[in-house]
Amino acid sequence: MKKILTLTAMAVYTMVAVFFLLQSGASTTDNVQKIVQTEPATEPTEPEGYLVKTVNGVVAVEELKSGEIVKTTDTRAAILPAEDRRRLEQGIEAKDERGLRKILEDLCS
Repeated sequence: MKKILTLTAMAVYTMVAVFFLLQSGASTTDNVQKIVQTEPATEPTEPEGYLVKTVNGVVAVEELKSGEIVKTTDTRAAILPAEDRRRLEQGIEAKDERGLRKILEDLCS
C-alpha cells in the first residue's frame, strides 16, 4: 500500500511540475538558451606568475606567460637539501614577484 501511495505522489508531483512548465510558455530549451546567452563569455587566460626550477644544474626562473627563462641564479641545485631538489624538479610556482622573491630567498640564501 505504501508503494502505491509513493508512486501516486510522485506521479502527481511530476504532473504538477509539467503543468507549471507548460504554463510558463517557454520550453526547457528556451530557458537553457536564455541562461547561456546571459553568461559572460570567458576566454581562456594565459598562466601568470613564475616557475622556479632547475636548469643546467642551477636554480632558474621561468615566466609562465612566455615560457622563457627570465633569471638564473648562481645556486647549484646539488648543494640544496633533497626535499628542495625534489620540489625544484616539479617546479615551484610563484603567483607574483613578491612570492618569487620569497622562494628565491629561501633557496638561495
